[in-house]
Amino acid sequence: MQQSDIKHIEWHDAAWQQLWHAANGLPHALLLTGPEGIGKGRFALAAAARLLCESPLETGVCGQCPSCRWFLSDNHPDFRHIIPAADAESDESATDGEKKKGSRQIVIDQIRELEDFVFIGG
Repeated sequence: MQQSDIKHIEWHDAAWQQLWHAANGLPHALLLTGPEGIGKGRFALAAAARLLCESPLETGVCGQCPSCRWFLSDNHPDFRHIIPAADAESDESATDGEKKKGSRQIVIDQIRELEDFVFIGG
């Protein structure tokens, strides 16, 4: 992952400001909807990185703290990036120029794999 992957996109400024300046604080969950290709996934990664950043900025993350470095190296202990199973498989098995149609489903086994993570310290 690169630092540009966790910066919010300019056309999401209104949603970004609304999220971080909500009078009642952050909601317990977010549902990001919209047409394909507008950057919902990137927005979600940027929001997760900002939540975990030790010195967040108005526009995103500091990029320098240990939390940001862990996030950028895909090793943050408090973050799990779940993508649909078919997308993960196609990333591993695709050859040059070959791309499967993306899946929109997360299978139950992917969620079951989170059980140990969710119940740590609980």
